[in-house]
Amino acid sequence: MTLEHLFDWSEMTDLGELVPVWVSTAGEPTRFEWRDRRYAVSGRPVPWINREPWWTSASLVGSVQALTQHMWRVTGVDPATGESIHADLAVEDGSWWRLTHIDD
Repeated sequence: MTLEHLFDWSEMTDLGELVPVWVSTAGEPTRFEWRDRRYAVSGRPVPWINREPWWTSASLVGSVQALTQHMWRVTGVDPATGESIHADLAVEDGSWWRLTHIDD
């Protein structure tokens, strides 16, 4: 899988849902729950930073912190069915993060 494929959102669903996320001691996501299904993170999660164009929202103007969002690109596998999905998780305070995109 190429890097371009990892970040090709043309086939992804934009969600913005809050989901519970379990993390390792290093802060990497190890599993998450979405729509009553628990997914184990398979392979190595990919950290990245989403940068919002400041001109898209008046609330972002003048706030550098609001312009960047720490993200993780993960492959989640449902242990019960073996089904896998690719997900983007936006880091939030606490154990509930924002699930922004799913590619299944």
